[in-house]
Amino acid sequence: NEFMESGVTVFWVPQEFKKDFFIKLLAFTALLSLAIVLLGVLISHRIAGPLFRLNNCMLAVSEDHAVPHLRFRDKDEFQNLAESFNKCVERLNVKFEEEKSSKLKLIEEVKDCINQKELKTSLLQVLDQYKL
Repeated sequence: NEFMESGVTVFWVPQEFKKDFFIKLLAFTALLSLAIVLLGVLISHRIAGPLFRLNNCMLAVSEDHAVPHLRFRDKDEFQNLAESFNKCVERLNVKFEEEKSSKLKLIEEVKDCINQKELKTSLLQVLDQYKL
């Protein structure tokens, strides 16, 4: 029960204390390990969750599906990333609508030209207007 260093007794520890200390040390280590694992899972969900949602929204945009407003949980990381993504999607939608209305206007003008029977001159003017 003595701890010796170079033949000199450093301190004496009773046998009962050794067993009790070992059990307490083992319990503390197990609780600390569990706490570290739970903390790791919590932190990884706060990082991986937003990235997973962002990835799904980006895939929806690439597949021309309707993209819902991207929102992360309050305690998630990357809140500014969701705001930036939503602004980007909103701007793309505006450009898409402008392009769509421009094409519809062009189609209507082409139809009007065909109905007026001034086809060649009118079509050339319309196409020049839209730089096509």
